[in-house]
Amino acid sequence: MTTSTKKIQIEKISKYAVWVLALALIGLAITYAFLVNQTVLNVVEREKIEKGITLLSSEVSRLEATYISRAQKIDLNLAYQMGFSEPKEKKFVSRAPLVETVSLNGE
Repeated sequence: MTTSTKKIQIEKISKYAVWVLALALIGLAITYAFLVNQTVLNVVEREKIEKGITLLSSEVSRLEATYISRAQKIDLNLAYQMGFSEPKEKKFVSRAPLVETVSLNGE
């Protein structure tokens, strides 16, 4: 009777182990599918971001070229055409120091 009881317990344990392994395999398969899906979505998102970076970089280059071409056209004649004139009296601005000088020897 003890051998048959042990045999029945081993059969129950083996059925339980099969179910646990089957559920673990299903869980791993679901996890694998989820991770592959996330990887694909991340790659697609990265490609979109790279295209955006390329577009922004070309726009910055275009704006820099426009700035350089316009900056080269600025001269004294253009300033006179726009209504600027030489000042009659030149004034310079100076600022008083914000803090007094402090020495370490207490003077």
